[in-house]
Amino acid sequence: MNDLYFIPVMSILGLSLLFVGLRIISTKKPFIVISTYPLILLLILYIPLMILPLIIDYIQGDIDYFTSSLILLFFIVIVMYMKKVLHGYQVIGINEDDFHKCLSTSLDNLKIDYEEKFNKIDLINNNLVIHCSMQSWIGQAQIQFKGNKNKNLIKSILKEFKNHLISNEVVLNNTSAFFYTIIGILTVTIAIYYIINI
Repeated sequence: MNDLYFIPVMSILGLSLLFVGLRIISTKKPFIVISTYPLILLLILYIPLMILPLIIDYIQGDIDYFTSSLILLFFIVIVMYMKKVLHGYQVIGINEDDFHKCLSTSLDNLKIDYEEKFNKIDLINNNLVIHCSMQSWIGQAQIQFKGNKNKNLIKSILKEFKNHLISNEVVLNNTSAFFYTIIGILTVTIAIYYIINI
């Protein structure tokens, strides 16, 4: 890939990862991001890698339409798949016990009736189900809302959840934070190396 595209892409990717990792380590609090964050990083990485060269080839009149169509189709399928899978919110740097405790306490504080089941919480009077998944070894959880898409209700649950994380002591799982930080540093270092050698 041309340095003109490679350097900004690697810089944005590296700084984004570095920001997340250092924020968790410095604040000693888990970090909540929209689950589409990895999709955005994927787009930042793949648009210069796959799409821009196709545009340049098209402008120069040197394009293989069959190969280009396959690349575009592959890109569209990946984006649609990622968008379908990655919806909801990611909680990075949290341990499993504190995650479930924070979520149930938040619902109690909002006086919402709920029933806990395996990997999901059914909000009885709101036609809303909260799906929870937890990767304990890296300290990363996912929250997805299914059913009634009452934005005010979802916002209030997330706000209460965030407030509980901020105002209470939680045991961090720094595995993901260190991973984000190390990958971020390596990625930024590669970008700097290319800048120096231009």
